[in-house]
Amino acid sequence: MILKKKSLAIVLLSLSLLAYFLKAKIFLDPDFGWSVRFGEIILKSGIPSKDPFSYTMPNYRYADHEWLTHLGMAKAYSLFGYSGLALIFSLFATLAILIIIWRVDPRFTVLQILFASATLFSFFGVRSQVISWLLFALVSRITLDQAWWKRFRYFMPFLFLLWANLHGGFMTGLIVLIVGNFSRQSFKNILIVLASILITLFNPYGLRLWREVWISLTDLAIRFYIIEWRPIIFGVTSAVLIFLAFSLAFIIRYWKKYKKYEIVLY
Repeated sequence: MILKKKSLAIVLLSLSLLAYFLKAKIFLDPDFGWSVRFGEIILKSGIPSKDPFSYTMPNYRYADHEWLTHLGMAKAYSLFGYSGLALIFSLFATLAILIIIWRVDPRFTVLQILFASATLFSFFGVRSQVISWLLFALVSRITLDQAWWKRFRYFMPFLFLLWANLHGGFMTGLIVLIVGNFSRQSFKNILIVLASILITLFNPYGLRLWREVWISLTDLAIRFYIIEWRPIIFGVTSAVLIFLAFSLAFIIRYWKKYKKYEIVLY
């Protein structure tokens, strides 16, 4: 029975990968051209400190919190074309799901894959946010899984160093890291958390990166007029509703088995 469920999980993950790839091929993300062009500018002229696309405000100070992703996308696009990039980002999304379901109770693996794949599908594209999905999954797994924490905790600062230069979503990972370590108040763990926070300052913009992320999070115009920044309650799909209903029922049923910080993170 367990082998059958593992085989079904592999099939579902493969189908998810295919679905993501086909969506990326059929629906071009509206930011794709901007991202690749930004990467080309970095390759040619270095990392800009001002917005190179601002015609009306050519001296506007700008911190590109995705500069390394843009650089990688431009390079990959020149080497592998759009299909190659679509496959790479499809693999990122599928790996994010795989990390979360790795060695969990096989009774729930199939449902987890279905819910995760369907929920992420609506937001998927060849876009930098997908990299944050993968890194968020990895940070969450390392932080919340005691065995993973003991094995990989010393890599956490290096993970955040990379993430802070790939996408501004590193802030969500820091929240998971901080909340998840409320119950692990040893000196080593406190140092790991502090190092993970401070190392995000090692980027081309320093503190300006944090300011840029904060503006993006608090600007109401961005959050309500740009579709991908809207709170999920304004873009609820049937998949999201089913997922929320199931997860809430699951938490209510097994309430006593969860730690308080896990409920907070949920």
